[in-house]
Amino acid sequence: MAGQTVYLKILPPDADPYNDWITPLYSTWANINTSFDFNFLNLYGAAFKIVVYSAYPLPVHFDVNIDNPDDHAVRPLKPVGGVTVKSVADHDGAGNLVNRRNFIYEFGTNQPDLLMSYFPDNLSDEGLFYTTIRGTENDYFFYMYQIMSNTTYGMYVNDYSTITFPKVTEQWVDQNGIVTGGIEHEYMAGGKSRPVSFGNKVIPDYVHEYSSAIPGGAQSSNGDLHNGKELTTRTFKMVGQVKRYMSETVNHYSTEPSTAFTGTYYAVQQLISRPYYGYEAGVPYFADYNVSRYYVYSNWLKLDETITTTYTDAGEALQQTQQFQYANTTHMQPTLVKTFNSKEQIKTVINKYPHDFAATAPYGDMVSRHIITPVVEQTQRNESILLQELARTKTNYSYLGQNTLFRAASIASSIKGNDLETDVSFDQYDDKGNVLQYTGRDGVITCFVWGYNKQFPVAKIIGKAYVDVINQSGVNMSIVNSPATDNALRTELNKIRTLSSCQVTSFTYAPLVGMTSQTDPAGRITYYEYDAAGRLHLVRDQSNHIVKMICYNFYGQPVNCN
Repeated sequence: MAGQTVYLKILPPDADPYNDWITPLYSTWANINTSFDFNFLNLYGAAFKIVVYSAYPLPVHFDVNIDNPDDHAVRPLKPVGGVTVKSVADHDGAGNLVNRRNFIYEFGTNQPDLLMSYFPDNLSDEGLFYTTIRGTENDYFFYMYQIMSNTTYGMYVNDYSTITFPKVTEQWVDQNGIVTGGIEHEYMAGGKSRPVSFGNKVIPDYVHEYSSAIPGGAQSSNGDLHNGKELTTRTFKMVGQVKRYMSETVNHYSTEPSTAFTGTYYAVQQLISRPYYGYEAGVPYFADYNVSRYYVYSNWLKLDETITTTYTDAGEALQQTQQFQYANTTHMQPTLVKTFNSKEQIKTVINKYPHDFAATAPYGDMVSRHIITPVVEQTQRNESILLQELARTKTNYSYLGQNTLFRAASIASSIKGNDLETDVSFDQYDDKGNVLQYTGRDGVITCFVWGYNKQFPVAKIIGKAYVDVINQSGVNMSIVNSPATDNALRTELNKIRTLSSCQVTSFTYAPLVGMTSQTDPAGRITYYEYDAAGRLHLVRDQSNHIVKMICYNFYGQPVNCN
């Protein structure tokens, strides 16, 4: 093809290659088999495209070399996976290393598609176009070649670049760097599907199409919608160099066919426009566009079975299996749970939710406000003895305040098929939904005073109504809600202890840590102290004597209570 020439120009990425009014960044006529050497300094840091015009097919190969103007070193793109946690170190209050957890990420087998994303096809593009000039017999063919480039190629151009780790192992490492045990996790890991170019087979033969490129940014089909669901969890300990499993949990899932939905979508990118001649009537010029098709999958993946196996040091295995059934797809909660143990005993739990009582107030309003998960009624049966009912519990809900909250009004229960009897009725709540007063099966009233801005119960009073406690004791709720010290709060709560015909237990707290003291009805104080990690360490009596010490050491480490 010596002697044949082509016209080449460099345009901005969004420029119409057939608009002669656009000034190219670079243009030239050149012979075939010629190397084009451009000065890219004026394009550094910008996107551009190279367009080659020819009146015949070009069996050409484009080699694009980028010369970095800073150091003249070629920097090839490297696949990266983002940031993962390598290890977590635990230290005591003195800054000494106590334990380390290492995390090992594995792709497993048969998962090559999860290693890295693909590079979009729009780095290069070739198309054959066909035109007919009205009023003549002349047919014109022309080819258009494009090379898209960006000096800062990013993975944002497609969502196929996500990486999923089907297996993650958490290792427990002691102070000497020895692995003492850990947890193995295996997850569901599906890959995304690349969008596919779209071709319309009904287009007449004289309108030519070609295999178009996938537009940059075209969304992938979400075949990974269930990624991260835990399949298997195994805990192990190291005995010398031998890994010995202590327990294993296996989950089995399935999709509910009635909830399956597949949406079909298209991403369209116009390649050229035809300003110099009219369109042929009734002919769809698909070749003027890149069109890709992708799917959005949606379905409900439900947990069908969980098998838990516990291993003894002697090698024995104790197994328990739970099977889940879902009778109502509107709330997608397990309505029946069967439990099988190693003794071949079968117990069944039947759950009912607000949807099952929607015709009765306030359950219909709960459903309309998407409060669908609370178990309203639960029945336990022994399947091994003719479906014998062991127990039944029902929580009756009611409105709270201006019908903005729903709280339990009462709880009733029964055993062995007898009628339900009320165990407790909740008489009063505050505006935060905290229980202020309830009445037990025996008719005894119990109430609570909440402090620290209604975050924690600071007093439990048995035998007197809440309104009487507040009115008769004269307790200052400002001090209760914002105490200066534990002792100041205990002093204020002592006013409640002067009331007759009731028993009072009071508490103080360190917010975000835990309870710091408890005073029983006899006035005896128990103190609680915590270590630097916020864990309970010491329990002292009212004379400040240590009655309990809790030490925290990891498996295989010597006991150290300092």
